[in-house]
Amino acid sequence: GSRLGRPLDAATAAIATVAAVVTAWLSASFWHDAWATGEQDWGMFSIQLWIPYLSLLVGTILLAAILALRTLLLVLPPAWGGQAGGADAQAEEQPR
Repeated sequence: GSRLGRPLDAATAAIATVAAVVTAWLSASFWHDAWATGEQDWGMFSIQLWIPYLSLLVGTILLAAILALRTLLLVLPPAWGGQAGGADAQAEEQPR
């Protein structure tokens, strides 16, 4: 029903945010290890591996920030930027 839509959406957004934060934390550890040890690829180009690992770190930080913002918008009351009824209420308002 529509009463469970918003709390369920907020709960799944919170779980996704926690997963993204853990992934960002682990990718930061992964990046720092490659940077501190000077680890290099053993292919033809032999680049420092912290350079490509940095894209993983930046991407997971951005994902965590976006999911955290979504979670906040779902948890906050409508006067603070949240939607009054969530996606279910918007779908009911549109003519069919």
